[in-house]
Amino acid sequence: ENYTKANTQRYAGPPEPHEIRVASRLATRDIIERAKKLLKDDVHKQVLLTGQDTTIVKTTSCAEIIKRQHPDLHQVTSIQRAKVEEIWTPKDASMGLDDLKVERQIPGISILLCYATPDPSTPGYQAPSQPTPAPSHGRKQGARAKRVKTAGPVPGKGKGAPKGASKGS
Repeated sequence: ENYTKANTQRYAGPPEPHEIRVASRLATRDIIERAKKLLKDDVHKQVLLTGQDTTIVKTTSCAEIIKRQHPDLHQVTSIQRAKVEEIWTPKDASMGLDDLKVERQIPGISILLCYATPDPSTPGYQAPSQPTPAPSHGRKQGARAKRVKTAGPVPGKGKGAPKGASKGS
């Protein structure tokens, strides 16, 4: 309560040219559009999605959406831990408190999506998915459900309490 967070160093170094570092402030559609551009690029033809801590779920969701739109992509997923260094400064310098340096280990994920076939024995490798037909649910397309008309109200399903019962019981 006597300190405020001054600085947090999450990633080491600048991103790779084909890397998208997923952040909670980024819109999912923007991440997907950028990934599509990288996949169309003649130089790279791959995209590396990376996320740490609270953005792991968003990173995997983006990868799944991209794979659904590009079913011929190979995927290599790796999970790691990253060291994060936080600097905390005292709110009131007159209290004589020193700056604090806190190191934490946070989880991270990297998902490589590419058209070129990587080594299938690589840990985390997933081959391109096979297209699956849409479920039919056992009905013909456009078939409407038949409505059955009942002869009258169903006992016990009407409004209010049955005759003779008081609201207090």
